[in-house]
Amino acid sequence: MKKRLISAGLAALMLAGAFAGTTAMAEEKEYPDIEIWSGNNGYLAVEKDGAVYSFYKDLTGVGVIQPYVEWNGGTTYQEQLNLRIAANEMPDMFIPVNGMETDLIRAGAILDLTDLIPEKAPHLYEAIPEEVWDVVRANDPTGEGRIYYVPQVLTFARSGGIIRQDWLDTLGLEMPKTQEEFVEVLRAFKDGDPNGNGQADEIPTGGRAEARWMDYLFSMYGIATWEGYPQWDIYDGELTYSAVTQNMRDALEWIAYLYSEELLDPETLLNDKAAWDGKINSGRVGVYHHWAQASFEYAESIKDATGVEAQLVLMPPISAEGYEGFYTMLQIGNPQWVVAYT
Repeated sequence: MKKRLISAGLAALMLAGAFAGTTAMAEEKEYPDIEIWSGNNGYLAVEKDGAVYSFYKDLTGVGVIQPYVEWNGGTTYQEQLNLRIAANEMPDMFIPVNGMETDLIRAGAILDLTDLIPEKAPHLYEAIPEEVWDVVRANDPTGEGRIYYVPQVLTFARSGGIIRQDWLDTLGLEMPKTQEEFVEVLRAFKDGDPNGNGQADEIPTGGRAEARWMDYLFSMYGIATWEGYPQWDIYDGELTYSAVTQNMRDALEWIAYLYSEELLDPETLLNDKAAWDGKINSGRVGVYHHWAQASFEYAESIKDATGVEAQLVLMPPISAEGYEGFYTMLQIGNPQWVVAYT
């Protein structure tokens, strides 16, 4: 389960029980199944009458069905969700993307949770700080200060540079602590055949189109960025969009240098999620940016593809010369859950 103040699975389970039944009530009444969409959750897919389905049903009285929905950066997920909405078959609970909840709220398609969460799911309500709920109310598109979604709340930086520790060990290298050491590690990954297949097919590092999912490279220059999206932060004492800072200019020049040295995947700006994941899962990438808690998924895929048990380790933040590097943490993320109004 992802380490969050309120994890996706926990929030979904609490809401499912809250709005359809309780443990005590479950013994007296049979409740209908509910369908939950979270996307990109093949390892968490819940099928009707399966073990997890039965666990939820015994606990809450509610049959929870959570199908696999391809995420692909949110694009494929949104396309499939839009089709369901257009067909008037909206899932009972789902993660809204790209601000789609605004139109759905205005159309009266999303359930008002203002009174329901404190009454039916008090532990969920109390677990989220009041100042976060204030932000949720402020984002009510109706202007009435109501709660229409459960926010994603983080208490730590969950993502960063993920490095192949087994490659470091194979080449007799230490975990890099400086930018110079990091570049030398990338060179060794490129030239030292750390995957041991006798081919020069290793990709030291890279990312996706629009320079996304390369946060750990930008973070070396003190740039606030989240999954490739620049954020607002304090620079020279002023609140500034990180994309228009000198930090960003210096970071881009350095990343261009990595490209010129063939240390960055030449297809970085062309890779979609499937392409970049495919390269990581084929055991060819030495360092990539992602959530630390998702490492097991990549490790399993690498083993399936190559037979190698990859050791994926979170690399500590590195500082470029003249900068203080860090991994960005957003306490308040995007809307995590909305409930369809039916």
